[in-house]
This record gives sequence, structure tokens and C-alpha cells, in this order.
Amino acid sequence: MRQNHDWRAGLVRRLRRSFGPGAKRAGRAGARHCYTVIALICSGLRAPFINSAKNGPLRHHPAPFLVHRVFCAMPLIAETKTLRISEPLALQSGAVLPSYEIAYETYGELCADKSNAVLICHALNASHHVAGVYVEEDGTVRAKSEGWWDNMVGPGKPVDTDRFFVIGVNNIGSCFGSSGPTTLNPETGRMWGADFPVVTVEDWVNAQAALLDALGIAQLAAVMGGSLGGMQATSWAMQYPDRVRHAVVVASAANLTAENIAFNEVARRAIVTDPDFHDGPLPRA
Repeated sequence: MRQNHDWRAGLVRRLRRSFGPGAKRAGRAGARHCYTVIALICSGLRAPFINSAKNGPLRHHPAPFLVHRVFCAMPLIAETKTLRISEPLALQSGAVLPSYEIAYETYGELCADKSNAVLICHALNASHHVAGVYVEEDGTVRAKSEGWWDNMVGPGKPVDTDRFFVIGVNNIGSCFGSSGPTTLNPETGRMWGADFPVVTVEDWVNAQAALLDALGIAQLAAVMGGSLGGMQATSWAMQYPDRVRHAVVVASAANLTAENIAFNEVARRAIVTDPDFHDGPLPRA
């Protein structure tokens, strides 16, 4: 198994660009670099500092509170990680993925006993980018890059990253980094296209469980999601009841109504009847 794009490596790269040989130390570019470096440091140190301030010998001193305010004012810097899982994944359809990749992000700090993990499951058209912002290679904050639940997840927010280690995961079959139709079939070396197997909520939950295994997390403090994400949270409680302490299901149900199914079929027909669909195969590079 392989994990990529650790936030510390990103911090080192940006520190080198900002302060190393040849760095632009003047003007707006330099200022943006410094801001991004400070934001990265705050993003990485926020949770351990807050835990220390709340529970340590200075918990009644005003200084930690003031620094806490500074930390919370800085944005979370999000970086996508990729985990390659070499163990086959048996799907509900009977097909088997021989290996696959999962894109995910994490926010906050995992405590020593790994009991504070919260898994966020995304809805149909969302991704693993739950909270925070992205930064460009030049160190600037990418415009309109806030996570889809940024108002819900973060320091001092309802899902408090000063308390919880939050995981956002991109489901397999999606187009945001995890294995899907636009990725390579390891057996053919070509894009899956329409040959990518049909996946279900249960399949997504099994893949998420494999990710948690790789992270060493035996039990979640909570799993949560809305709409299709809520269906995954429900499925977690059914498939892995011993691995979930709480399930937060928002605007969801155990199954779809006939009306929901009909609307989904209308959306599918709009795609497959497009002349550029070509019965499913994607353009070959």
C-alpha cells in the first residue's frame, strides 16, 4: 500500500520556495508565499496546540486563548492523498477489482488511541474535498477551492477538527481521483471507460473500511453524510456495527422512491442518448 502527498512534504516544498536560494522575497508573490507557509504551519499545528491549551498547565491562562483565535482565523490547507490497495475488492455485482486507488483528505490530528476519527461520506456529485482550501504551486490560495462542507467541518465548527480527526474519501467509480472509468485498468493498461464494473453503496463502504484498515483505525467515533452520503452512513451501521459508535444520517433514506428512480433514469438517458457518448467508450490517448 502507498500513501502520497503528505502535507509535511508540501510544507517543505513551500518553505524552500519561500526562503531558499532564488526565492522571491519582495512584492506580492513573496507576501503570498509567506502567508501560505504560515497557513500550512497553523493547519498542521492547530490541533496539537489546542489540545495542549485545553488540557495542559496553561489552560487557565489567556495566552493560549489568544493564540487559539489566531489559529482558527487561518484557513485549513487541504492536500489530497492517494492510497493504492493491492488486495482485490469483491463487488456486489460479482465482479472483482484486482486493485484500486482511493483519494482522500484528512483534517485535524488522530489521537494516540485512534478513537477520534470521523468519516465524512459524500453525495452523488461531491468528492473527498470536504473542507479547507487548496494552494497553487506558486503558493497562492486557489480561488473557489473551499471544500463542499467547509461551513460544517473545521476548527470550532460543528465537526470540530480541534477535537476530531476527519476523513473525507472519494468513492471508487467517481471522477475525482479514485479508481473509476477514467483510470487505467491494471489488467489491460487502458482506461476502464464503460467497462468499469457497477458499484453499490455496500461496495463503497467496503472500500472505505479498507482505507481505515490502512490508517490503523479500528472504530470510528462517527460516520456521517447527507443524501447518498447518508445512505453510506446507514450502510456502515449495518455492515460494520462494531466499527461505528455513531451514525449521522442527513436528508437520506434506506432506499429510493419510485420518483427518485425515475428522475435518475431521465439523467442517465440524457447521457447515453448524446451522440458524443458513442455507447460508452472513452477517447483513447
